Amino acid sequence: MNWAVYLFLFCVGMLAGLFYFGGLWLTVKKITDGKSSYFWFFASFLFRSVIVVLVFYLFMDGEWSRALAQICGFICVRVFLTNKMKLLTTEVEAAKR
Repeated sequence: MNWAVYLFLFCVGMLAGLFYFGGLWLTVKKITDGKSSYFWFFASFLFRSVIVVLVFYLFMDGEWSRALAQICGFICVRVFLTNKMKLLTTEVEAAKR
């Protein structure tokens, strides 16, 4: 087992997570105008999902352990961004008072 490879794959998963959740954030900001929002939301979801699945597939090279390293990186980014957004919304609510 080469740990450098798994560390690299973990980072690839993190980058895929940043791409996916960053794209989700941009999509939500874009569709606030309400004009054809269903189309943009679905198109963005489809695009982000295809890219992330393609990246996972290309880098896993047929080994489930490589896919697991990528998924762990992806989930770490999700947890980090979720906690970051909770902190930001708490600060915004505190500033409104």
